[in-house]
Amino acid sequence: MRKKVVVSLIILLLLVTILNGCTDSSFDDKKKFVGTWMQITNPDWVHKNYTFLENGTFFIVGFPEEIGTWDAKDDVLTTFYLGVNASAYYAFSDNYRTLTLTGLNDPNDKLVLIKQTEQ
Repeated sequence: MRKKVVVSLIILLLLVTILNGCTDSSFDDKKKFVGTWMQITNPDWVHKNYTFLENGTFFIVGFPEEIGTWDAKDDVLTTFYLGVNASAYYAFSDNYRTLTLTGLNDPNDKLVLIKQTEQ
């Protein structure tokens, strides 16, 4: 009887481990992007605020009629806006309130955004 319990627990542990590996962590990251972000890297940049929506679209605040698309997968944010594709590595910090985008080809090309609180 004890042997059956041990074998059952081992099988259960293996199932939990396997199923945990099947979850899509990029889905969780996508949720973290949703909201309005203010760019703080370049204070002279005119377009500072970006709003990412749950449906995979985004716009620059002040230009809501110009809709782009976005996707986050495998630590890469990919956007398509005004006919231009762009991709960058992303990393969240400060309890998901700070987003750092780093150029795929140039690690010195960085953009830092802070998540805006809902008013």
